[in-house]
Amino acid sequence: GFAYRQQIAEQAPEGFEWTVLPAPAGSAGPTQGVSPQTLSVAEDSPHKKEAVAFIDFLLRPPNMVRLARGDWMLPTGTTALAHPSLHTAEHGWATGTALARYLRPAPAQTVRGYPEWKDKVATPALQEYYSGAIGT
Repeated sequence: GFAYRQQIAEQAPEGFEWTVLPAPAGSAGPTQGVSPQTLSVAEDSPHKKEAVAFIDFLLRPPNMVRLARGDWMLPTGTTALAHPSLHTAEHGWATGTALARYLRPAPAQTVRGYPEWKDKVATPALQEYYSGAIGT
């Protein structure tokens, strides 16, 4: 949900005032489940060495900061997360980075068969729906 700030900032009507609120906190604190994004190299890639070099480049802290600022999501690297530009009040960055230490893998990520179901059933179905192939 943190990345939705970009849509609000870019698409809200002029003069629309908004803010990012801290996450609700239960007895364990403001712990939040997240679904991580991953970078990988396909086993049958003809350019494995180059792909690994690109991932290495992308995961360098300055590049992680640039990516975070571009896609409005928190970087996973602690050095990148500490960058001052991600701790400003502008667009709620400080609120999000304050929550970062409480982020945990979403419980669904550990359910047996979930990754396969997500890849083979949910994602294709959502892609069909979003493309308009499935009526409402």
